[in-house]
Amino acid sequence: TLLKEVDELASLKSNPFNKIYEEGIKPLFYKKRSGFLLFFSSFRKRHPSSALLEELRKNVRSILEEERVIFENLLSKLSEKFELEENLFSMNIIDRWRDIHIVLSAIMLSLLGIHIISVFYF
Repeated sequence: TLLKEVDELASLKSNPFNKIYEEGIKPLFYKKRSGFLLFFSSFRKRHPSSALLEELRKNVRSILEEERVIFENLLSKLSEKFELEENLFSMNIIDRWRDIHIVLSAIMLSLLGIHIISVFYF
């Protein structure tokens, strides 16, 4: 739905706006970031995505004033996409950790039971 909204926002605009959209913004929407990059970007104080958005904002001098609002909407949608990717990656990590944690907890509880029985038996 996010990609549909972005395509609707960017349709039928001027040539400079379309050029900025096609070369700068659209590839970012359709490019999927790897888990490795998402993992290490979560430790940074300033995310690379925010630096990228600031660089895109500097290059919009050639578009019309009424298109700037649309451009800002596109950038907010782009930052929303980045946040969704990061949240999805975090959810996947937590799901995998939960599966490992359940198995390890069951093993530890079994060992605890064996230990208690062996203490009272011997």
